[in-house]
Order: sequence, then structure tokens, then C-alpha cells
Amino acid sequence: MITIYLWGHGNRPELISVDSIAIYWYLQTLTERNDIEIVFANNTDLSFTRTLPLLKDDIENIDLVGYGNIIEYLMLKTKDNDNTLSMNELLLVQYLNNKMDLIVKYFLYLNHQNYKEYTRIIFTQLLYWPMWYNTPRKYKVETRVCCEDTFALLKIREDTNCDADDSDDGDLPPGLIQSKTFKMNQDKRKKSKHQLRESSNQLQMTHILKDILNEYQAMRKIVPGESIPVDLYYLAHLYILVQLPDHNDTSQIIQQYHYQDYCTLDKYIQTFSSTKSTITIREPHFTELGNVAMSLYRRVPYL
Repeated sequence: MITIYLWGHGNRPELISVDSIAIYWYLQTLTERNDIEIVFANNTDLSFTRTLPLLKDDIENIDLVGYGNIIEYLMLKTKDNDNTLSMNELLLVQYLNNKMDLIVKYFLYLNHQNYKEYTRIIFTQLLYWPMWYNTPRKYKVETRVCCEDTFALLKIREDTNCDADDSDDGDLPPGLIQSKTFKMNQDKRKKSKHQLRESSNQLQMTHILKDILNEYQAMRKIVPGESIPVDLYYLAHLYILVQLPDHNDTSQIIQQYHYQDYCTLDKYIQTFSSTKSTITIREPHFTELGNVAMSLYRRVPYL
């Protein structure tokens, strides 16, 4: 039995994982099979790299991570042995993984509205406490470092949540009131500076997104005709960008400059959202869950 562990909730992959969405979509293009199952365990401890998706083949004693590796193995198992990804297809997958993946992570973790209204909330549904609190913060820090190094983004400090004190100051000495007023004004300036930097980063990232989409379209020509694994991986990135709460800028770029891709994406969304999975989806066993007990158990050998 081949078991594929994905990030997801309610028998559907979630926006926090491009690879989970693309692999789920790819599995839906296969005919019904009894030797493959999907498990939305949301437990990175199952993987030797502490990442998902993860493919486990108990018969062959194989563990695989990474979109390209998992897709190639599925292609070998579900079709003839000569059917695999070409070097050019692997090149396109690697390009998307290196460039587009970081763009998506920026909008998931560093876009304030998306992080507040979606990312932070969805982790409370995917993980047990305290992992649901710590994990998105960890990914946010990692994404910030990567974006600052790769795209030279302006650094955004974490300590910018400076809310004015609503308490009554009528009985306080004038000197203290003056000091408190100064602090409030200082906090407002810090918050304004933070918002300015965030707006600058958002504008920069939308321009980078446009350039990457144009570059990918030029590179896509090295693979003539249809390539389901590559095209699904590309569309999964676009899907996240247009589904997040703050999607106006990204949706506008995709519609304006890559309208055909936008229409293709809409077709896939309609297809996959209205059809039942052709692959069995089972609930995770207790040993596959990411609760505190199992997390400690799996870490004992490393302590």
C-alpha cells in the first residue's frame, strides 16, 4: 500500500502547501486505485526531513518527499515503467520550487492580512496545541529570512504591535501624562513605519511575481504540448495566490498578463471541487497524529 501524507483539512488540501494541492490534483487524474491512499495527518514528524508531503511505500520500504520525487514514483507505479518526468520537466518543477514557492510563502506568512485572516487560523484546525501556535510563527521567521536574502526585502520588525492605551489618564500627574502621550506618538510612528515597509514589500513582490510568471512562460516552451505534472504544479501556485484573503493584486496580475492560465485554473477548480476523490482518503491512526504524546515519542531516540 502506498500512503501519501498531505497537509489538509476536511478531506481537502489546504493553501499552506503548494505540493499537497498539486499532488492531490494529480491523484485525481488517475483512475480509481486500491493500492494508494491519502492521509491528511498534518504531522511533519512522520517525515525524515520534517516536511510534508510524504510518500510511504511499505512494500518497497520507500519514503519520499518533494513534489518531483513523489510524482515520478507515482508515474512509475501507475503507468508503464518508461513513463517518467523528462529532464526539462524536472527543470521546470525545480524552477517553480525555487522561485514561485517563496513568492507564495511571502503572501501566506508576511502579508499581514493573509496571515491574520487565514494562515494563523488554519493552523489551529490542522495542528494540536502548542504546535498550532509555534509552527506558523516558525515558518513566518524562516520565510522572512529567505525573502530578505533572496529578494532584498526591507526588514520588518516583529515588535510593532503598539496599541494605544485606552485607560483614563485624568488622575495622572501632568508629567506622566506628557510622557505617556510621547510614548503613544512614538508607537504610532513605529506602526506607520512598519506599514510603509510592508506596503513597499507588497509592491515589490507583485512586480517580482509578474517577472517570474513571464520567465516561466518563456521556459515552459522547452516542453512541447501538455505536461500534467508540471502544469498542475504551476496552477497550484496560482491557485493559492488567488484564493487568499488579500488577493486583489495577485489576481489582477494573473488575469491581466496570463489570462489563459487564469481560465485554465478556473476550470481545474471547478472540476476538483465538484468531484469526489478517486483515491481513498482515510483518517490518520493515533500513531500518525501530531499530538504532544506522539511528538515526544518520536523525538525520544534523538534526545
